[in-house]
Amino acid sequence: MPLVLTTPTDPGTAAWTPGSGIGGLRITAIDTVFDPTTDTRIGCITAAIPIDVAFPAANSVPIGTAVEIKNINGINDVTVTPSGLDTVDLVAGVFSFLSDLGTGKTAALFVSDGVSNWLMFSNYVLPGSSSVSTKAPCRVGTTTAGGNVTLVGGAPDTLDTIALATGNRILVKNQTLPAENGIYVVQTLGTGADGTWVRSPDMDTSAEITGTTLVGVQEGTPFPGGNEDTFWFITTDGAITIGISPINWAPWGLQTGGAVFVFRPGGVAAGNVYTDFNDLYTASLLVQGPKILQFDDTFAAITIPVKATPGAYDFSDFVAVGPGDLVANVLFAPTAQSSAFFVESTNINYTGDGLGVPTVLLVDNVTHFVTLNNCSINTAGTATAPFFQVDGNGFPATLLHLTMQARSVFPGPAVQPAVDLINGGDAFLYAYTESVINDTTLANVAFCNFTVRNDASGVVSQTQAGILGFVTYTRIDDASRVLYTPAVPGNWTVPPDDVAEALDALVANGLSTLLRSSAISTVYVATDQAIVMDSTGPVTIDYALPAAAAVPAGKVIRVIKKVTAGDVTITPAGLDTILVVAGVFSYSTFFGAGTQPSVDFMSDGVSNWMLV
Repeated sequence: MPLVLTTPTDPGTAAWTPGSGIGGLRITAIDTVFDPTTDTRIGCITAAIPIDVAFPAANSVPIGTAVEIKNINGINDVTVTPSGLDTVDLVAGVFSFLSDLGTGKTAALFVSDGVSNWLMFSNYVLPGSSSVSTKAPCRVGTTTAGGNVTLVGGAPDTLDTIALATGNRILVKNQTLPAENGIYVVQTLGTGADGTWVRSPDMDTSAEITGTTLVGVQEGTPFPGGNEDTFWFITTDGAITIGISPINWAPWGLQTGGAVFVFRPGGVAAGNVYTDFNDLYTASLLVQGPKILQFDDTFAAITIPVKATPGAYDFSDFVAVGPGDLVANVLFAPTAQSSAFFVESTNINYTGDGLGVPTVLLVDNVTHFVTLNNCSINTAGTATAPFFQVDGNGFPATLLHLTMQARSVFPGPAVQPAVDLINGGDAFLYAYTESVINDTTLANVAFCNFTVRNDASGVVSQTQAGILGFVTYTRIDDASRVLYTPAVPGNWTVPPDDVAEALDALVANGLSTLLRSSAISTVYVATDQAIVMDSTGPVTIDYALPAAAAVPAGKVIRVIKKVTAGDVTITPAGLDTILVVAGVFSYSTFFGAGTQPSVDFMSDGVSNWMLV
């Protein structure tokens, strides 16, 4: 039979007596009545004065019988005295909320083992109750569009299209001062915008709140403009002091996979199209994995505003693109900041207007890989801070690998650099496919290093007035750095190691044009400059000249006999002649056997080839 706590003669104590109850022990406290029609908790005590609860014997109630006690006052103590030799969590003696659980409003659940002990649980959740980690749902919540609310004497009577009523729970998450955020209850409804909201009893002390505290919102308009059927959690780290610490909220979800978001200011918000950037960013937090963000400035200029909640944007999972084949112009507001830039951007001109705050601040000791395709990065004329600032945090660290492709540009010269290195931060910059790094776009301080690499099409200015540390410029496709291994090392007195050495050796030997090797069956083409005849044994190699009339007058073809063995013969086309002599021209006959001449045959443009 369930038991019920009744008010004893002594107002500072309480005792259990048999009675009717719901699912276990029902408590009627000295100054509060437990109403089973509205409160699904098993019991509740308001300690307006110190109060002691005398538990029944654990073996006198069914195993699993549960009692919830909450010290609502949080100042005066609530004590639990077990019966006889019974224990609380196997500890004999009186259990004190203030001593054993700490100051502040604290709840505990006591469960009988049916023998001699009451198990104690704190930070638990029962239907209709709240814990530190999970709160009972709110009816509605504030929105980004609605912004700051005057909580006392200025609160609205309608929120997110929902007409409020006294006692409604409200999630307040968009205050200008984040310390004002939290869960509130409508105390005075008012008429229009003169109501008063007060902090909810389950979240008005520091002991009742922590990072990741979760709460649901039931009604309103659909997300992201509203909060209907959404969950929100606290992102503030560390200890939270009510009224002092910022209480930042973010949406919670378990969706996976990628998503596409379109930011189109001046357009119509619908589906995945957003006109408010903070709404877009908030919605993106519900999606795990890579995300695509399209900037569309067709109807209005694009400005990325300051983040609605404190902190910086994190674009580490984003790929940014312009509207189709067009280029979008994207301006970062003066104090808008990102802790990680878009991993890849295509067809976007970025401008940072940082006033004392870098647009992108990399200080997390994580290497960031950023790729630009037909993009530009510049700082506004009013900016007082760089676009990228790489902060090594006192330790040498390569935090940025930035690749510029498809005519990407650091326009410069600019008052503030595109990339700035401080506190040991290092960066690698790559300029490929006609990309440009102009004057005064790079800056660093002592013990910070730039490594700048470009291909032959990339243009990198070495006039960087802000370079006070180290910088290395490298042409990655410079001939002197391209390895060369001769197919026949014996062709060279000293085999070259790279392309530059090979070209220099050819020029030094009087050949200013590259050689094209041709075998017996190779057909002459107009680009042929020289034919190398490699006779490796006592064989005859024949080369068929093209018709003299088929090439311009003065066209020269060089034929080189590389070894002494064998013969090389030259056969003119049709009725053409060589030295005005018809028939086959033999190296052995003309120069003598065992010779290795190099001969230039020059066409007269009609029917004869001369020896040069």
